[in-house]
Amino acid sequence: MKSNKTIDLVLLLVISIFAAATSLLLKANFFVSTLLFFGLPSLFISFKNKKAVKKSVVFAFLITVPFTFLFDYLITVDKDWYIVGSMFNFRLFGIVAIEQFIWTFLWAFQIIVFYEYFLDKHKQTSLNEFLSKRMTLFSLVLFAVFLAILFLAAVNPSSLKVNYAYFWLGLIFGIVPMTIFLIKFPGLWLKFIKITAYFFVLAAITEFMGLKLNHWIFPGNHYLGKIGFFRYQIPLEEFFLYFLISTPVILSYYEFLDDDRK
Repeated sequence: MKSNKTIDLVLLLVISIFAAATSLLLKANFFVSTLLFFGLPSLFISFKNKKAVKKSVVFAFLITVPFTFLFDYLITVDKDWYIVGSMFNFRLFGIVAIEQFIWTFLWAFQIIVFYEYFLDKHKQTSLNEFLSKRMTLFSLVLFAVFLAILFLAAVNPSSLKVNYAYFWLGLIFGIVPMTIFLIKFPGLWLKFIKITAYFFVLAAITEFMGLKLNHWIFPGNHYLGKIGFFRYQIPLEEFFLYFLISTPVILSYYEFLDDDRK
């Protein structure tokens, strides 16, 4: 079983290389590149671990829809990033690219199914068990926030202008809850580090391809700083919040809302 999973891990890396090569060859837009980098691996792991698919889909949807709008709206307004290569003429409130919802959903879904298949050896909860009182309450609160942001975007968009939005959103919804969770459940540190190592490499590849193919840019000035990334400059927030901690943040939410936290 362990040797089979090692082969599967190698195959996932091959898929990532294929996605990068195909994106370059076709000069793929953001949507196509997203399907290559996140859709193909997600399908592969889903086939290997069918029991985790329903729960992972529900979790990824409930988490990413409101968070994607909140993050992308505030961050785009602050010019911390901008999705250039959208294939759709329509943007939500003229700000949020449709592909961003697809990208974030597939990214979160891949993290969860990868985690369930390679590292979570405990008994998997069913979808009904997963939709517990805790998950239901969290989802209701999250969607209430989502509706409030939608309302403000419609009637008073200037109230949603937040300087250093990338940093503040990452701190409030990422660093703080992840830190509290891992202090309370330190036994998960090692598993989170292992999976973060894989997704760090994937993040570096997708970041390079996104910049090279002009899928997104970082046009603003409200960053803690910038660092060199090959021949590009990226915000410190991008490196720290996306490359390093986005994976353990997603897993912290997932384990907290799941039923074992082991």
